[in-house]
Amino acid sequence: MKNLFTILFSFLISIYSIGCDSSNSPTNSSDCPFLNQSRGCDGNCSQNPLIDDACGICGGDGSSCENESNCPINQSIGCDSNCAENPLQNDACGICGGDGSTCENLWNVFYDVDVPIAGFQFGVNEGSIINASGGATIEAGLSVSKSSSTVLAFSFSGATIPSGTGILISLEIEGDSNLFCIEDLVLSNTDGGPISYLIENCNTIKSSE
Repeated sequence: MKNLFTILFSFLISIYSIGCDSSNSPTNSSDCPFLNQSRGCDGNCSQNPLIDDACGICGGDGSSCENESNCPINQSIGCDSNCAENPLQNDACGICGGDGSTCENLWNVFYDVDVPIAGFQFGVNEGSIINASGGATIEAGLSVSKSSSTVLAFSFSGATIPSGTGILISLEIEGDSNLFCIEDLVLSNTDGGPISYLIENCNTIKSSE
């Protein structure tokens, strides 16, 4: 009887030893209790463990990093001292976030169209163009170039001015503003084709069928 007890005891000990063997234990190299888990930066085991973001923050989303302007990554500081992906800037009149329409001695060109504008070119008679800025053109991200007689706007990236109404662009022009009038207008749609238009009051461009 004693021998049977000894044999049984030895058998149970061997089973326990096998169960505790590290090669058969349901743990992994990160000492987590289950094979499909790993230890995160917070010290906890999980199937989707937390990791440090680009800023070194455990479980962060990278938004807490700061750049040279002390703004989060992908943001910069605007003229209003606030950080944003598209920060406010001073317009041609020195107005933060303005559209250039408040400057004195500016001649505004207005638009009223039912299709997006991909680009335009026009001249102004009886005047010499000094500067062209502001309005929906700048807001949409179009590039503007000008000579003393012509304004040209287009986009390298395919940006467009949405259909609607507003100030297309503001011009600083030398001359008698009572005589200024848009001339030789070319208005392009997103396909590069022409947009039919009418000019009202010498400074308002309206699309027409």
